[in-house]
Amino acid sequence: MPDHTERDLLFELFPDTARKLYPEEGPSAPTLGLYAVDGGKLAVVYGDRLLELEPLEKHAKHAVMCDLCNTTLSRLDAVFYRARLSDGLFQYVSLCERTSACLNRTTRAKLQHLIERLGLIE
Repeated sequence: MPDHTERDLLFELFPDTARKLYPEEGPSAPTLGLYAVDGGKLAVVYGDRLLELEPLEKHAKHAVMCDLCNTTLSRLDAVFYRARLSDGLFQYVSLCERTSACLNRTTRAKLQHLIERLGLIE
């Protein structure tokens, strides 16, 4: 099964020709996703960039809103994650404990907004 479409190859190898054939389109969008990895961690992927989200202990006292799907969660259904952006600089996000259900409720635009907030898109 091919990894690239004909359109992607044209944009890569012959960009001027591809722009004439597909004037309304550019190359396909970069990979965008949120994936579970070992130890309860999550990996945020944008193109060839990767950011690991490390889960924190649950200790919220009140309801929490998921930063991805915007669902209000009880403190038992939410997980706080820490992303290391650079030495000593962290970004914190709250997400649903059931990541697959969260991804089903969200849109690509919301996922891209979260990725922008985490600094993967400049």
